[in-house]
Amino acid sequence: RALATALAGRGVVYLEGDLGAGKTTLTRGILRGYGHTGAVKSPTYTLVEPYELADATVYHFDLYRLTDPEELELLGIRDYCRPDTLSVIEWPGHGHPFLPPADLTITIRAIPDGRELRLSNLNKVFWPQEGYTKGDLVAYYWNVADLIGPYLHERPLTMKRMPDGIDGPSFYE
Repeated sequence: RALATALAGRGVVYLEGDLGAGKTTLTRGILRGYGHTGAVKSPTYTLVEPYELADATVYHFDLYRLTDPEELELLGIRDYCRPDTLSVIEWPGHGHPFLPPADLTITIRAIPDGRELRLSNLNKVFWPQEGYTKGDLVAYYWNVADLIGPYLHERPLTMKRMPDGIDGPSFYE
């Protein structure tokens, strides 16, 4: 639910990981965060499964069986990945160069006692292009701490300054 809240029902999220890593399960959790109570199946053969929810329109893509990335153009990928929708894309490597850039990439890896998630490519999904402050950044991390905390395994969380970030020197990753 914390991830659904942070995404605010918009953006492009890439999910990376081996078969069975939990990409569809994570998508199910995101959809539950928006109030979806029905089944969530992997769109392996249909490529995309739409979810029209009260708080968000979510498109769940699974590109594992995509034979040619150009098929995404025929599918109308740009019509799905609009600023007012959330597109969750499994196996994004199968769709390049026809996919829009990710606002967030989540890499899932199975470990002996569960799953390890690495969040990277934090982009416009979390911050407007202007008007955010350091206080907004602290508030954001405070809100998602419960989400990312279990995956740190007592490792320190560090923030590095991104001088060429979305609005210059005050953005951190």
